[in-house]
Amino acid sequence: MDYDYKKLLDMARKDAKLVKVTVERFSMPKFDISYQGRVTILKNFYNVAKYLNRDPKHIIKFLTRELAAPLEEKGNQVRILSRIQKERVQHKLEQYVEEYVLCKECKHADTVLEKEGRITFKRCLACGARTPVVSIK
Repeated sequence: MDYDYKKLLDMARKDAKLVKVTVERFSMPKFDISYQGRVTILKNFYNVAKYLNRDPKHIIKFLTRELAAPLEEKGNQVRILSRIQKERVQHKLEQYVEEYVLCKECKHADTVLEKEGRITFKRCLACGARTPVVSIK
């Protein structure tokens, strides 16, 4: 059989199934925050890290830098050794998700962080896009 490109393309389109891609399945997680004196307690920190598929230590480094306050792990909680408003902590989590979790191209949360040499990339498992991200020191 002798097919040209146009005929092959038409055949492929006819046989292809339409796949609907939606972004709605990801919802922004929220920290369960309480206070004990001047300490801010993130009760569900490890659940949020697991939901985001990120190393908890990576998120701790980010929050320490962004909130300018030390964080400590205590049991299944993370404690910020300063009293910080819930809205500010949640806003920093949203910044983290935007920078280190969501794909810049397709906005899916199915991403992984990969380090190549000194550069860290965010690779999307949905669309394959790779974007460099700022390393947290």
